[in-house]
Amino acid sequence: MFIRGEYERVILAVDPAVSTASSADRSALVTLGQTASQEIHVLEALARRVAAPELLTLIDQADERHRPDVIVFEANAAFAGLRDLLLRHARFGPKIKSVTQTKDKLSRVHAFSVPVENGSFRLKGRTGHVDASQQELWDEMTVFPAGEHDDLLDAAAMGTAWLLERREPRVW
Repeated sequence: MFIRGEYERVILAVDPAVSTASSADRSALVTLGQTASQEIHVLEALARRVAAPELLTLIDQADERHRPDVIVFEANAAFAGLRDLLLRHARFGPKIKSVTQTKDKLSRVHAFSVPVENGSFRLKGRTGHVDASQQELWDEMTVFPAGEHDDLLDAAAMGTAWLLERREPRVW
């Protein structure tokens, strides 16, 4: 459990996939908290093969658990329509910010490697061992691009980029 006050911003990054076929990608939801010192902590990482109604439920439950400021939603291709439905009809709709990926996944992961390697991206764990709840994300990070899955990695990269590159309005 985390204490919401420890973080300047909390976001939920969603990389949607809406098929239950065993060969399909999984929907990935990664909740990230950004500290005052610009560290990014993974609060939760989960991936599931679900149909659209179950994806809505997963997002709604994550929103209830973590109360993110923003839900960053990958809205490429057909997922733009799903995003539009969520914006208009889901309780959490006003929190959704669309991300349309313009770079290939290898380039996105390469950019993500910078905060990972400089230590500003942190997984939960103790004494060098990742917490079991985030083992799947760790596995995807350490075997990319040769791994079977990269859904959590893609969501973590998208959310991290949004946190580090998005500038809040300044007040003087």
